[in-house]
Amino acid sequence: MSLEKTREALGGVLCFTALVAAGWYALEGRWVDVAVLLLAGLGQVLAFVWFRSALPRAVVSLVLLTAALSAAEQVYSAIWWWDLVMHCAALHALVWLWWNRVLTRGAPGTELTTARPPAAASSPALAATSASGRSCMPDRTEARASCAGSPPSDLRVRLGSRERVPSRPWQPFVLRGAVGLVIAVVWEGMELLGFLFVTPEIHIPPLDTLGDIVAGVLGAALVGFHRRPW
Repeated sequence: MSLEKTREALGGVLCFTALVAAGWYALEGRWVDVAVLLLAGLGQVLAFVWFRSALPRAVVSLVLLTAALSAAEQVYSAIWWWDLVMHCAALHALVWLWWNRVLTRGAPGTELTTARPPAAASSPALAATSASGRSCMPDRTEARASCAGSPPSDLRVRLGSRERVPSRPWQPFVLRGAVGLVIAVVWEGMELLGFLFVTPEIHIPPLDTLGDIVAGVLGAALVGFHRRPW
């Protein structure tokens, strides 16, 4: 087996590790941990479907598995800063997963423009004269192209082809950060529901919640550096 095929196989296997771990915890009757691992498993399966290469599949799968196992084994309670690290990494992974899907289907937040050919001259024999008086007459090849009704070679485009033009340099980071904010708030809401109805072991102090959201938004905003689909 070649190295590339080995990487692809490893990346694919990692996308199902959370489901295997959920089965293990189910044997022990730890159903809350099973639910957390199943959520991580859902993200892993989406990574398997939405990413085309092994590297992002492996990275996202490992991050989600680590986040879920940290909750199951109470690592967040043992290491105070681990919660911030995992919120940053997990939100980056989730928003990267979403953004990669968007890139493969056509990205919002970008302006799609279609290059338009210039209007053909009324007579190919006429020369266009610039304001300085210099002749802008195209050569014979370009004249024949214009006569045929198509634009010059340097402006010629395929019919219906579109070019993505990013609007502002900071916009990708703001957009990803906004999506991360939504996911972070939902995450904290689920922790609150877990504290109220499942187990009081879940820590939800206001300062901890605020720190988790800030770390998550930061991790999500860094997805702005990903400009091409994987």
